[in-house]
Amino acid sequence: MMTMPDEPPTHAPSHDVAKLDRVSAFLAGVLLGAMVGVVGTVFHRTSWGPVPLGVLASLTLVVTGVVFMRALDGRLAAAVFALAALAGIAVLAVVTPGGDRILLADGPGLSWAGGAVVLAGAGLALPSRWIE
Repeated sequence: MMTMPDEPPTHAPSHDVAKLDRVSAFLAGVLLGAMVGVVGTVFHRTSWGPVPLGVLASLTLVVTGVVFMRALDGRLAAAVFALAALAGIAVLAVVTPGGDRILLADGPGLSWAGGAVVLAGAGLALPSRWIE
């Protein structure tokens, strides 16, 4: 459909649509971050011989998720993703009443937990012009 140059565009987003987009990005950040934290914690001990594939793949998910959320809706959405991922890691690091836990304080466990913190922070600290 052709519009005349002096007519206002008919597809301008309203304030309600922008607010809904922000809420959707927030919820996506929470859900995706929690999934990355939990899945990464469950699979971080996977290795192929001496190569710690689980840690590498899990840390790649953290970086990818932070950069994706940052490109989607800015630093706030990326911070929500990062906090949800770290919460997922922290929940599985707690000792259960039976004495079990998934995240141990050994090489792979500390590499995963510490690396997730460092890489999430690095993703948040990237200059905006790199993300746009």
